[in-house]
Amino acid sequence: MKLYQKNDVCYLLLIFLFFGCESKEQLSEKNVVAVNGVKLHYKIEGSGITAMVIGSAIQQPRMFSQELRKQFKFIFVDTRLFIPASIEKFTLDDAVEDIEGIRKYLNIDKMVVMGNSMLAIIALEYVKKYPNRVSHLVMIGISPIFDDSYYKERNKYWESHATKERKQIWKENKKKLTNEALKNVSPGKARVLRYVANGPKRCYDAKYDASWLFEGVTVNVSKGIQNFVKSYYRYDITKNIQTITMPILLVLGRYDFNNPYYLWNDFKSKFPYLEYHLFDKSGHHPMLEETKLFNQTFIEFIYQHNNKLSLNIPK
Repeated sequence: MKLYQKNDVCYLLLIFLFFGCESKEQLSEKNVVAVNGVKLHYKIEGSGITAMVIGSAIQQPRMFSQELRKQFKFIFVDTRLFIPASIEKFTLDDAVEDIEGIRKYLNIDKMVVMGNSMLAIIALEYVKKYPNRVSHLVMIGISPIFDDSYYKERNKYWESHATKERKQIWKENKKKLTNEALKNVSPGKARVLRYVANGPKRCYDAKYDASWLFEGVTVNVSKGIQNFVKSYYRYDITKNIQTITMPILLVLGRYDFNNPYYLWNDFKSKFPYLEYHLFDKSGHHPMLEETKLFNQTFIEFIYQHNNKLSLNIPK
C-alpha cells in the first residue's frame, strides 16, 4: 500500500542540520520587511484566525494543508536562517526581535505562533518575551534538551526501536554517498544528499525520497548562523517559563528517531498549559505524514481554548 502522496509525506527538514540550495522560487519584493538591518520575506495565505509560522516563507507553506487555509490566515515568515546574506552574529534574542518586527510591520494584535524543529524554540522564546501578543503556541517535532544526553538518547532510541529493515535502508542510503559522488556536486547539494539519506531516522516511511521538497530553498550557512545553532547546546527550555500564560500544543512523532518523544516526560508538567499529542505514524513532521489527524488536532486545540469561535473541523 502506498502510504503517501506527493503533498502528504514526511518533510525531512530538521533545521539544525543545515543544507544549502540555490533558490529557484522567487518571493515578491512587495512582501519584504526590513528588520534590524536585514530584509525578511513573508507570505500570507488563507483567511481566518491569524497564525504566524516561523522559518522560511518558501519552505513552510509546503508543510501545511490547503484545508487549514480555509480557517486560518497563515503568515509564513523568514528568519535569518533562510536569507542570502552574510551573518556574522545572530542570537536567539535577535530571532525573537525579528519576529516582533514583522508582527509590528503587519500590525497584528494577537496571533497563534508556530514552529517546527529548532524553529519551535524561537517560537517559545517569542512567547516568553511577548506573551500579550500570542493566543496559542504550537511546537512540533522538538526536543527539550540539546546537550550530550540528547545525542546519547537519540542513538539509544534508534538502536532499540528501529527495525532491521529500517536500519538496512539507512545503511544502503549511506553507502551511496561516496566521496566521489559528493565531490562532484556543490557543498549545498552534498548536504541535501546526506540529509535525505538519513530519512529513515526522521520519517515513518523509511523509503521516501523527499529531495523534491528542498527545491528553491536557500539556507544561510554563514559563521553567525553556525554559531547560533551551536548555542542550542546550552539552551535551557525551562528558563522564564513562568511568563507563559497561553495554551501550548506539543506534537511529536513516534518515528522521529532524532527527537525521542520520551525526552519530554520530565518536562511536560513544567509547562502550566501544555497539551501533548504523540502521532504513531509520523516522524519529524506530523502535519505532512498524518495530515488529517494533525488538522483535527490543531483545529480542536485552537477552538477549545477560544470560546468566541465555533468549531469547524474539515471532514
